[in-house]
Order: sequence, then C-alpha cells, then structure tokens
Amino acid sequence: MRDLIDAFKAFLPDLYAWSPLFGSTAFAVAWLLLGAVVWYVVMYRPGAVKLTGASQDVKTAATTPQPSQTITNSPGAMQAGRDINVNLNRRDQQQGDARHLMELQGVLRQDADKLKRIAEGMRSSGTVISVYMTDAELKDATRVTFVSHEVLDPDLANHYREYATKKADLVREMEEHAREFSTTALSVLQKMPTSVTDLGDRENVAVSVVMRCVLSREVMVLQESSDGRINFSTPRASWRSDRGQRKRFVEMERAYHDFKADRDFIEHCENLKRRALRIAEQAAELRNDALRLASQQTLSGSCEFTQVN
Repeated sequence: MRDLIDAFKAFLPDLYAWSPLFGSTAFAVAWLLLGAVVWYVVMYRPGAVKLTGASQDVKTAATTPQPSQTITNSPGAMQAGRDINVNLNRRDQQQGDARHLMELQGVLRQDADKLKRIAEGMRSSGTVISVYMTDAELKDATRVTFVSHEVLDPDLANHYREYATKKADLVREMEEHAREFSTTALSVLQKMPTSVTDLGDRENVAVSVVMRCVLSREVMVLQESSDGRINFSTPRASWRSDRGQRKRFVEMERAYHDFKADRDFIEHCENLKRRALRIAEQAAELRNDALRLASQQTLSGSCEFTQVN
C-alpha cells in the first residue's frame, strides 16, 4: 500500500503539467479511489470483526443493564416440598409410636406379674401390704405394689384408658382394705393379755387373729418334737428353737386362741373377707387385660412421648 501511494505521487506532477483540468480531475478521482482502497483493506482484512445486525444486538444486550431477577418456586415444586415434609413427619410419627408401644408393652407385662402376685397374696394371706402403717407409708407401699414404671405408669391412661381406670379403682380398693385391716388389728392389740409382754409379739398375735377370721383357717401353729425342739409359725414370722423359747411361744398361742370376737370385730372381719376375695378376682381379671393389651401391635391415643416436633 505504501509503494502504491508513492508511485501515484510521482506520476501526479507529469499528469498536471500535460493538462491542468484533466490533472485536477484525476487528482480528485485518485484520492477517492485511494480512500476506497484503504476502507476495503481495513474492513475486510483477515481477522476483522464484522458488525452484522445480530452482532449488534448481542453487543447492545451486553452493554445494556439488565433488571434483577427473583427466583420463585412454582406451585408444583412447593407442593412437592410439602409432601416430602408430610411423609417425613409421618415416618417419624410411626417410628415414635413403635418405640413407645414397646415401652408400654414392657410396663403392661410387669403389671401382669404384679397383679398375679396380688391375686395370689390376697387368697393366701388376706392382704399383701404390711399392717400398722401411717397414711404416708401406706401410699408408698401401695405404689411399690402396683406401679411398674414411675414415668410411664401415668401415661397408661393416654393409651389404655379403661385399663388405667380399673387399675386406679383397684389401688383405691387395696388402700381401703389395708386401712381397715390395720384398724381391726389395732383393736385386737388393745385387748391382748399382759402375759404377752413384747410389743412385737403382741402385734403378731393381733395380725394372726384378724387373718384367721379373714381366711377362715388357723394361721398360728405351735409344734413340739420328741427331742425337745419347738416349731412355731405365724403369718409374720416362724421359729425353730429349743425349749428355752417355749414359754414365750405358748403365751402367744394362748392369747391367739383365747381372743373373743365381739360384734364390731365380726363386722370388720366380714368386710375384710369380702373385699379380699373381690380384690383377688379383680387383680386376676386385670392381669388378663394387661397381657391382652401387651400383645397388641398398634398404639391408640397420643402423649408427649409420641408427639413429633
């Protein structure tokens, strides 16, 4: 390109000298041609970028500020998310119910064992709770007798309402029975002869008198063997001893057999007898209920242990 321009400049004076008009015109045309050549070389040289309409649109779009976009969930995506949460909560609920069901089944089986012992004890002894207790001691003894789990026992009412109601009724029946049994034994104790000097022996005789009436059989037995040994059994204790204890045991047995029941004692004794039989029957029935409920594989009701946060 540079050589072409220099050649044109060298030829131009000769052309102008030959014809001034023609030289001026040629000069103008030459410059137009030169400009066209320069434009062509610049625009169409290898690697030159052509600005077409599409390219211009892209360039404009690239340099034009775009508004900010907010990503929003479609209704379908939101519903799918809710369905996933519902399914997860349902799964957690089912797992919580299954764990709690196993816990309550264990409590019910322990209840069944306790109720079996209660039924057997009421038939064999007329009571399963110690005598001569204060109200506070009686409450503690009743709880130990009936409650299998301190935390879960109150929860039984949330899932096995009928069973829990029957159990609570049985507990109250037992407490009434224990109170009347102790009251009756104390009335007998006040009538003990002075020949029985030890307070523990006197209490033992009084309890034996009440139990004889409730069970309708003898509960205090003194046996002497040929070799001089003595076997002495009572509801509260038994001894095997030599003749050194004979006088003590004989006085206790005599006071036991010599007791004379009055009308008030007989009335209490009949109440105790009927209630002891009723408690034994209710305990046996409730034991069957506990075993039946413990075999169920579904959990009804709800409580704090099954609620999913």
